[in-house]
Amino acid sequence: MQYSYWVESDELWVWDNTRNAVFWHGKPSAQTVLKVLDIAGHDDCIVLLDFQAGLGSHMHGLPRNLARVHPDGAIAWQQGGSDTAAADPFTAVELLGEELSAFSWSCHLCIVDVETGKITSSLFTK
Repeated sequence: MQYSYWVESDELWVWDNTRNAVFWHGKPSAQTVLKVLDIAGHDDCIVLLDFQAGLGSHMHGLPRNLARVHPDGAIAWQQGGSDTAAADPFTAVELLGEELSAFSWSCHLCIVDVETGKITSSLFTK
């Protein structure tokens, strides 16, 4: 992959492996970055954003704190919660192969399509 990602000082940092230089750094959607995941075979990454720090980034009342981000910091898609509650942010996220699993505040395990950001399944786990 051409780019590598990491979190430092609450920001997403992007390293260009071909130029051996920082390509971009910042806060996608002006939100603090908690975690970054590389997507195998893609130059984009998945980020978990701090829903408490970004309460202004809502769609239909849901904090959208999971995003796919391009190397230049542009958002490909942004997703929030399991769609079962008015405020159901994601609290943890893992990428296993091509399957993105995200856990919501209301104890839902959601499978999220990496390409579109749409939730393909949701299971209440409490």
